[in-house]
Amino acid sequence: MKLLDPLNQIQRREAKVVYYQYASFSNKQLRHMETSEEYKRQKEWSVKALAEIENLTQGMAGAKSQVELEDLRRQKEKALRLLEADEKNLKEHEAAVRSFLQQAVSMYAHYMETSNNLDQEVAVRFCGLWFAHFDSEVAAESVRHALPKISSHKLLFLSHQLTARLGSSNESERRSQAFLKQLVEGMCTFHPFHSLFQVLTMRGLTTDSKIEKKSSDNSQRRRDEARRIVEAVRLKFKDGFLGRPNRFMELIEESFTAYVEWARYPIKPTRPKSGNFYPIPKGIALYKWTWDGRSRIDKPQPLCVPVVTSDIPIEMDGKYLDIPSIQWYERRYTVAGGVHVPKITLCVDTLGRQHRQMVCDTRLFLFCLHLLFTALVQRRGCG
Repeated sequence: MKLLDPLNQIQRREAKVVYYQYASFSNKQLRHMETSEEYKRQKEWSVKALAEIENLTQGMAGAKSQVELEDLRRQKEKALRLLEADEKNLKEHEAAVRSFLQQAVSMYAHYMETSNNLDQEVAVRFCGLWFAHFDSEVAAESVRHALPKISSHKLLFLSHQLTARLGSSNESERRSQAFLKQLVEGMCTFHPFHSLFQVLTMRGLTTDSKIEKKSSDNSQRRRDEARRIVEAVRLKFKDGFLGRPNRFMELIEESFTAYVEWARYPIKPTRPKSGNFYPIPKGIALYKWTWDGRSRIDKPQPLCVPVVTSDIPIEMDGKYLDIPSIQWYERRYTVAGGVHVPKITLCVDTLGRQHRQMVCDTRLFLFCLHLLFTALVQRRGCG
């Protein structure tokens, strides 16, 4: 790798292939050694040998003759020699597992550092390997060295899964949790339109006291971790980080609250029918961004918040200065069929383009998304 010229693009592509082959080999060896039947048998033998030595020691203490004592001593010495050999093999096996784990994590990171593409399969394998060994100090140390090599924009498509792993109470996961928080905070700072809404969803609404009381301890820890990330990002944005406009964070949170409120707004009692139009209620936060398309007086000012359902291209520098934002919402909505009666609204951006948006209960949506990702990970065999 040191002999390759980093300025030569052909050699750079070759380097990427080398890193991937190295990572794939290490990952395959790791999985093989972790599931090795021989390793399992050696561990069982070690446990049995320890129990046998304990019994022999007790037998020696109660020996009735010198002959019996010598016989038990010989058996114990033999058992100790076998145990020593087994423990040596186990230590060598565990050292190899640690080595392959370090190599796999490191090489996947080197691959993503070298590659100019958004190689989602490699990112999934990297995160799957990390999450499968989330309580491992070896994995945590490897990830500590790996994360600076990976641009956060290459993991944005996994923002739902990364944020969902925040806030574990397991003491052995403390270091991995710290690095995960650092990663998510960086994603929210440089790419807020692709990751900040996920953290806000985990944090929940500040007025959502009923849900907060019913939440489990683990859920509460996730909410607290999400709050800390939001506060850290808010402090950075107050200083005009990356040229963010004034009240940027306030508008993001305000729009999030408005979307959740509108998604949960009860319309089932009115029995709306698909194809008919209904006025958006004046009492909800979304209404102040609506416009009837005629009066110039109450036309809302453009927001610095992009249309969340639009495809926002990733900008590696994190500035996002020229992306279309929300101009106004149509003052009426319709509904789609189904049990949950999702609402359909029309949003117009600053370029005049129209975006049809369907909203329903966000908790149901995230649950379905979690099931989908779990199925994909199991299908890929990434841990």
